[in-house]
Amino acid sequence: ATVSVRVNGTMYNQVQVNMTQIGSQVLSAAVPNEPLQVLSFPFDGLANYMSLHVVVKAFEITSRQWVIVPSDTVFYVYPSPWITPTVTNSLYFIPPGTRATNPANSQAVAEFDGQYYSPSDLDTFSQLMGVPTPNVTLVGPNDASQPGGESTLDIEWITAIGVGVPTTFWSVKEGFLLVWVIQVSEASNP
Repeated sequence: ATVSVRVNGTMYNQVQVNMTQIGSQVLSAAVPNEPLQVLSFPFDGLANYMSLHVVVKAFEITSRQWVIVPSDTVFYVYPSPWITPTVTNSLYFIPPGTRATNPANSQAVAEFDGQYYSPSDLDTFSQLMGVPTPNVTLVGPNDASQPGGESTLDIEWITAIGVGVPTTFWSVKEGFLLVWVIQVSEASNP
């Protein structure tokens, strides 16, 4: 994850950033003798979307003292902002809080070759993203103890963007598109 701290309108000679997450300090950094307005800290151990407490202290050149930068002069701190549903929705001009209301709506993912998903992982993802936990209908096999990376990504994101849309996870154990097309054509309610 990368954390960016932007100090609006004030140039500081030195900046210290202390971050804590889940009760323990995960990053403390100092940038000495370099006038700056934006700091970016790549930090692999930072858990995305978990509560993050940030304290920014700056050394003011004029007063020659360390001061806590007031929260109204620090922009938001985002761990990996480019992959949240909120950011994705804004890129596609989907208004905040949009939910499906048409009962005829539906959406599905088709997964092949043992690409399963974990309902508990989906629940955790939904909670961390601030979207309702979806009700997913399963067609075909699913071993929740062996979730696949692609299938997990597919089910998480289709339900995070299509909030409230009835969702089907269609799992094809052996075969590919032709097998899936046959299964769909033979289903009573595809």
